[in-house]
Amino acid sequence: MTRKRIIVALGIIGIVGLAVAIPWSIVAGGDDDQKGRHYRIDGTWTGVNDSGIRFLLTMIPAGPVTNKGSFLMEVIDWTDPSYGGLFPGASPVKSIVMQGNWVRSGRKTYKSTGVLYGRNEFSEIVHILVGAGSGVFTDADTIVDTGQVSVYDAEQDGDGDGFPDAEAVPGLEYTTVFTFKRMPLLSP
Repeated sequence: MTRKRIIVALGIIGIVGLAVAIPWSIVAGGDDDQKGRHYRIDGTWTGVNDSGIRFLLTMIPAGPVTNKGSFLMEVIDWTDPSYGGLFPGASPVKSIVMQGNWVRSGRKTYKSTGVLYGRNEFSEIVHILVGAGSGVFTDADTIVDTGQVSVYDAEQDGDGDGFPDAEAVPGLEYTTVFTFKRMPLLSP
């Protein structure tokens, strides 16, 4: 091989290497922290919000190379899902899991939307809680998420699609800040 062909071949190998590495860096979250680990969003996280309520969050990517996915967030110790009687009958045992979707909005950031149904002791929906979050990694194992929460009466879902109708006005709105830590793998 001539010297020119070797240089061209090495250039092609370099381009192929970048083409393989770039999608992986997107899934892994882009930047490496000081320890050389990626800011990966997938996995299970334990967290607490600024009201002291604890959560268990599982982030599930839509595929092996993707910037979006779904999540499940279980409320661990929510003692008053009726919000002081504003939504009477909501049971802490029945009102515990939010489900939704997330999309990466930057190398260390993501946005999410989820819904939780406050239920009474008969599993009837009492309220619909809609949350919109904006999260940022402070390090590879910590996420701080600011959530805008809107709570609607169940009757504000006239078409039965599981979300409040477009013209519905929430009975309660508030902002909360969550801090999530990645759940470590422990030895058996």
